[in-house]
Amino acid sequence: MDVWGKDMSELLESKEFAEEELLADATELIAEHADNLGLSYRELGKLAGIDSRSMIRYMSGETDLPLRKLVDIFFVTGRRVEIVIKNPNRKKKHEI
Repeated sequence: MDVWGKDMSELLESKEFAEEELLADATELIAEHADNLGLSYRELGKLAGIDSRSMIRYMSGETDLPLRKLVDIFFVTGRRVEIVIKNPNRKKKHEI
C-alpha cells in the first residue's frame, strides 16, 4: 500500500492521480506564461482580479484552482484555455 491506500501501478491509473496531475500541469502553465510575460504569477493573478494570497494557495496546491480562475488568468492576456480529453490506452489525442 502506498498513497491513498493503493500501490504505485494503481495510483498512476487512479482518479486522484489524474486530478493532481491536471492541477500540476495547470500551475506549471501559469508559471511559464507569467515568466514569458515577464511577470510573477502573483502579478499575473492580480491582472486577472485574483488576490496574491489566493494565487499563492493555488500555485502551491494548498487550494484547488477553480476552472473559472484558470480561464481568467489566461483570458486577461488574450489567451484561451482548451481542454483535451484523451483515453490513456490510446496514442491519439481527442479520443474518448
